[in-house]
Amino acid sequence: GGFGAVYTADPALSAQIGCPLGFALPYPAAVQSFERGTMIYLGTSPASIYVLYNTGAYTRYPDTFVDGVDPTSAGETPPPNLFEPIRGFGKVWRANPAVRSGLGWAAQPEAGTTATLLLFQSGQMIALPPIGQVAVLTSIGTFRLISGSY
Repeated sequence: GGFGAVYTADPALSAQIGCPLGFALPYPAAVQSFERGTMIYLGTSPASIYVLYNTGAYTRYPDTFVDGVDPTSAGETPPPNLFEPIRGFGKVWRANPAVRSGLGWAAQPEAGTTATLLLFQSGQMIALPPIGQVAVLTSIGTFRLISGSY
């Protein structure tokens, strides 16, 4: 599938993440593009939010958003043609000044989807259908977005 094509296309990348561990599995997900990066929600157990910066670095945060307890929005007014992130993305964005300054405002609304996850010895691949890309995350905190699907 698409993971195999991504894996075999770049020997340096495959050497960096190692061998796959198990099978690719689908999870509920969301993705949102920002001025300077992307956020990914992955409904694994426990759920996580990945912040991918245009610099090639990423950080992972636990998804602590509780529907009905946490505010969906802070009611901020973004610049024209941009969006305030909401729900779990918004909670991470508002609570972490480095995330907010690193990503900027959302460039489009978040899109719910089903993402496919495959774990590797030193990383993971996440197929993101709304953007037609596979995120390859390494265990050293770097990532690449590669065109493709699962």
